[in-house]
Amino acid sequence: MKRFAILALLIACAMSAHATLYEARTQHHAVVIHAFPAAGDDVVYRVTVSELPGENTLASVEMRAKTGAAVEKQVDVDGQQVSIHLAPAGNVMAYKIEIRKGDVTDSIQSAGATPSARAMYAPGDPPLRVGGDVKAPVVINRVEPIYTTEARKSRISGIVILEAIIDHTGVVKDVQILKPLPFGLDQAAIDAVKQWTFRPGTLNGQPVDVIFNLTINFRSSEPATTAVDPIQSTGATQPVPSNNTAGDGPFRVGGDVTFPIVLSQVEPVYPTAAREARISGMVIVEAVIDREGVVKEARVLNPLPFGLSEAAVEAVKQWKFRPGTLAGKPVDVIFLLTINFHLPDPPPEPPPQ
Repeated sequence: MKRFAILALLIACAMSAHATLYEARTQHHAVVIHAFPAAGDDVVYRVTVSELPGENTLASVEMRAKTGAAVEKQVDVDGQQVSIHLAPAGNVMAYKIEIRKGDVTDSIQSAGATPSARAMYAPGDPPLRVGGDVKAPVVINRVEPIYTTEARKSRISGIVILEAIIDHTGVVKDVQILKPLPFGLDQAAIDAVKQWTFRPGTLNGQPVDVIFNLTINFRSSEPATTAVDPIQSTGATQPVPSNNTAGDGPFRVGGDVTFPIVLSQVEPVYPTAAREARISGMVIVEAVIDREGVVKEARVLNPLPFGLSEAAVEAVKQWKFRPGTLAGKPVDVIFLLTINFHLPDPPPEPPPQ
């Protein structure tokens, strides 16, 4: 079975006095979820799944659950199986909708702030992912990572990507590696980042715990081990040197530079060699998205073999975005995209005769 899962966090989330609206889409399908408060502690969810292009309604489902409780439902429509899973967790509503037809699965995964999260956030609540209403933290003080002797002797250089939890006081509470480097460089990056302090991320102006990605560059040609995403303590993000004659980008997302938002995406082709070798995993792509929402450059930071990296890049180059902004003005931005390749579990071995 072909299976494409493309994460699109915080694609859209809007709140009215009566309902919260969540929206996300892939190239082939769109989902709209309305969440209404009901009697007692209940919440009613109205989920509409549409086919693209054309916005033809494929399924319209109503679900009811206790506030904070997960709920799921599966329906069959015109030979297609639609699976809906909604999972409120603290201040975030995570949802996953899968549309299966034959051996092809289209998966929509996204998340948005719940109404209570948009109103208030209490210390100790689960951390929120940066994006949408959740603003990125800004580095105030940093400790440079130590370039290990083994890595220097071997002239190892490259990028370590970390995912950190930064609490509402600006302290780094937890760090894990998304893209490692050998000879102790990934551990050196962790040890340094754990000593950083931040102006905390915010939700509606209120400091909150956030999940935030950091990129640490190690360059063997430099005497010092520096180079991280260049975010100023003032909250403005420095432009990365480029051939942009306008002098306004590309900027790294964070601080005052807002995320671009996926409007349309092309699913990657799962190479036959990767499928036969049962290779799955995550490809991290760093893309430059211009002020028109067009992907101008894309390079792989966390590769996978058997053509999966190339498939991810070819797909991402065809995506369209609502551009990132700085002070309300569209600008070129540098943005990390995560493409997940999944294969279903193989059928069980038949029992011995």
